[in-house]
Amino acid sequence: MAGDAAAIAKGAATGGTAGALKAALKTGSGRKGLMFAAALPLIAGIAVVSMVAGSASSSVTSLKGSHDALSASVVTADFKDEAMVQTLQGIGAETSTDWQVLAAIIKIQKGRFVDKGVGPFGLDMSKVGEEISEKDAADLNASARYVGRKILVAGQGTLSTLDNRALDAGAVDYTSNAGTSARKIPADQNAKDQQSAVKKQYVAALSTLPVKGNPAIANSVYALAQNWAMGANASDSKCAAGSVTLGGSSTVKLNDSQKNYAQYIINTAANRSMPKKAAVIALSTALQESTLRMYWNPKVDGSQELAPDTSAEGTDGYSVGLFQQQVHGSEYSWGTVSDAMNPDKSATMFLNALDRVSGWDAMDVSVAAQTVQVSAFPSAYAKWEDMATQLVTDLKPTGSGSFSDGDSTPAPSASPSPSGDATATPSPTAPAKPVISADGCTFGVGSGSAGKGDDYPFKEPAGACAWCSDVDADGNVDPWTLYKRECVSFVAWRMNVQMGWKEGQPYPFTPSKLGLGGFGSAVEWKGNLAKAGFVTDSTPKVGAIAWWDAFVTAPSTITGEAGHVAVVSAVNADGTISLEEYNFNPWRYGTRTIPAADVTGFIHVADISDTSPSSTASPSPSPSAK
Repeated sequence: MAGDAAAIAKGAATGGTAGALKAALKTGSGRKGLMFAAALPLIAGIAVVSMVAGSASSSVTSLKGSHDALSASVVTADFKDEAMVQTLQGIGAETSTDWQVLAAIIKIQKGRFVDKGVGPFGLDMSKVGEEISEKDAADLNASARYVGRKILVAGQGTLSTLDNRALDAGAVDYTSNAGTSARKIPADQNAKDQQSAVKKQYVAALSTLPVKGNPAIANSVYALAQNWAMGANASDSKCAAGSVTLGGSSTVKLNDSQKNYAQYIINTAANRSMPKKAAVIALSTALQESTLRMYWNPKVDGSQELAPDTSAEGTDGYSVGLFQQQVHGSEYSWGTVSDAMNPDKSATMFLNALDRVSGWDAMDVSVAAQTVQVSAFPSAYAKWEDMATQLVTDLKPTGSGSFSDGDSTPAPSASPSPSGDATATPSPTAPAKPVISADGCTFGVGSGSAGKGDDYPFKEPAGACAWCSDVDADGNVDPWTLYKRECVSFVAWRMNVQMGWKEGQPYPFTPSKLGLGGFGSAVEWKGNLAKAGFVTDSTPKVGAIAWWDAFVTAPSTITGEAGHVAVVSAVNADGTISLEEYNFNPWRYGTRTIPAADVTGFIHVADISDTSPSSTASPSPSPSAK
């Protein structure tokens, strides 16, 4: 019996509850005890293991139980739904899945603003096949069991091979400066290796789930679940928006965190005795840049530790926070990462910059915001003006300051679509505006103009042979790190133009600006640009990127392993599209008109208004999968 207890205790120490259960099943007394616990939830299972193991494992299971209780309390506080958390705990035990992971998927899917899936887990019904009905996908219990089983199956041969697969593998308990119990991963290399192994295998398993946003959200799901397993929540963050008092109720559909951040911005403008319009400009900017979420960035050291919601992971350059302010040593002037990740200080930095703009108070809201932000989509701020104005009207200042113009409401300086919902899109009659993707990036309509024939600046030098793609006096790589005169280089040029680039300005469409390691060959553009928030679908638009996968054998286009890209110059009423491209004929500019259905997909980076007479209809073909 003592040997059995020691074995169970060792299992618990190395593998958490799962390890204890696994060890118990290898012992005679453990099997007998666990027979009675088979149908009980996790806590009951822990109690039986503790009873069987006796004093040798009581401290281990007690500690594990206290960790679970701490985790449950912070997740309940984040969701404000104790019944849901209890349901997930039970289903997690039933499916041998960490319940915090189930909760993290739900949390991240709740934060999606476009392309939402079905039910609490955002299931992608096009990928689930016959495995679950839409009705069950919308049900918490049924969908949690489905997702839990999918994770269990995906973990076979990955997570199942680890000695310790716990989310908090390697963590130790300590007492914080405030005197409260806390957990952390120590600097010990063994602990770091344990956590790294669990993360690698968990992310691999999570990436296979048929949920919206995958595989891009897998890292964020793990980070949030691991954070919760360690007993950390939003209130532990230095920039948590929990201490501000709302100045009133609002009909604008924002969650509590978003409203708190809005209140911070309003109070900061009032504390500076600025006119109400300053708050409207600042709010319009924050809504566009982050949809009022405190984004961290893996390229900015320290930002994740300051993030109240680890699912809000951004990738744009070195941008962080509500205003996506660039923080990169002395290269950018927005201040420290802690300032940019603090709602009050980041708003102060924005308003300081706004105050330095001569005549800002007479400018349109979008013009003033763009003057500060220098965005690739300067007109994008206008669509948030109505919402920002409503928020300023509803959430009056609750700090020590007041607006210099009292309670007067600024008149809108633009005409965005009326909306009380942060997920709303412009009305059909309004000028097209960029759309917000799930991670806060923009895609859709550019602010620049269409190209004019072969306006590409890196034409083949006079006298160079037709097949010498690398011949160039100033090197063979363009400003976007692509080889000159290739199809991708030409399309990158056009995207910069369509995004509003002017001579003397930095290019907006570059890998570093979009937070990418590189654009890659044409076949990689769909996946790489998706990471930056751009959408690929089957609907052609003027200015969109026509994208072909590898080894396509369409009637008009045959590709090799690198694929191909071109720019749509017209969408025609007969179901064809006109294209501009480079290197369809070796390293030269060309145009052609082909069936839209011959294209694998269309990437919407900076579409432009289509005014061509032939564009009386905009077909939405369904290209065959290639």
